[in-house]
Amino acid sequence: MFFKNLKIYSLIFLTSVIIVLVLFEIYASSRKDLFPSYGWQIENKMSKKITKCNKKKNIGIFGDSFVEYYGDDKINIAKILSKSLLDYNVCNFGLSGSDITEYINRFLYVLDNKIKIDKAIFYFYEGNDFYEFRYAEKNLSLKNLNIGNQEILNYSSNNVKGRELSLIKKLIKSTHSVNVIYREIIKKFFFKNKINNNFVKQIYSEDKYYEVSLDEAIKRMDNTPNKIKKLFSSDILNVNAYKLALRNPNYFNEDFNPDAEGFLVQKKIAYHHIDFINQKCKDYNIDCVIIIIPNDQFLFQESKKKNVNIFRFNPQLDFGKSKIVKDIIEKYDNIFYPENVLSYEDYIKNDLHLTGIGNFKIANFTLQNLNN
Repeated sequence: MFFKNLKIYSLIFLTSVIIVLVLFEIYASSRKDLFPSYGWQIENKMSKKITKCNKKKNIGIFGDSFVEYYGDDKINIAKILSKSLLDYNVCNFGLSGSDITEYINRFLYVLDNKIKIDKAIFYFYEGNDFYEFRYAEKNLSLKNLNIGNQEILNYSSNNVKGRELSLIKKLIKSTHSVNVIYREIIKKFFFKNKINNNFVKQIYSEDKYYEVSLDEAIKRMDNTPNKIKKLFSSDILNVNAYKLALRNPNYFNEDFNPDAEGFLVQKKIAYHHIDFINQKCKDYNIDCVIIIIPNDQFLFQESKKKNVNIFRFNPQLDFGKSKIVKDIIEKYDNIFYPENVLSYEDYIKNDLHLTGIGNFKIANFTLQNLNN
């Protein structure tokens, strides 16, 4: 009798769990911006992407996670644009974690593979697309400017990056439900990346730029509340932003308003990127625009508090467009900045990415300037 009841109760429990997971999956699928990091990331190979960019009139979109975020969901920025650009095939070439050099490499890959592009939209992110100057030594020639092993001004379609997922990763990323189980239970309690002294030492063993000593970084880590460390350890919060704050806590101050020498290098690098893009667009008769996505840190007091209290950056007090953004939108007539378009609520809480509503606003701003 006991085993019979146990079997019945186990069946009821299992059925209940399945029902809950199915209901959660339905809800999460309808509200992607409430669970932005769950289930959106898929494989990203340029060889496969260009096969879909095969219509008579194509638009190529290039950028980092702001372009790739939400995957194939309707609130992805490329999907939103495609609803209005009905005469075109909108091709999303974005790659999370990439930079302007990679945007250009992907652009070249498209061109070198004879894909016809009528228009190209590049999305630069104010928060991390103009940082390379911080790696430059005094009086260093731009031709020798490397970050790690990457020559950031040596563009090539042979150097495109991509993402290939293992079978396990594909399973984890396949649904929100499996993602929740993996992140909130399995990874948090069994495979978590512990935030401790060894975690910081690992950061300092990499070929990176450091503005504080290892001891100071460890002290900053020790002062991080345990509840926040747990969120970083299971990838609920962006652990790469936390790593950056530990080794470069003054990052946003320098990015917003570099000194005279730093700004000179920052401008030279930005001009080189932009001039190369514009020349290629001219050579191939492509209508190209560049949209700057604002860093919420420079716009809203709430974001400044987030970056200090959660990610542990030093306070950054100034508001408005960064120095480099002011410069390039004045210099180039095909670069646009959405001033007074976004609100604090348009950014995902404790993240840097845009919500679905934020993507709709940026898409509308893009359409206005693309048509002009």
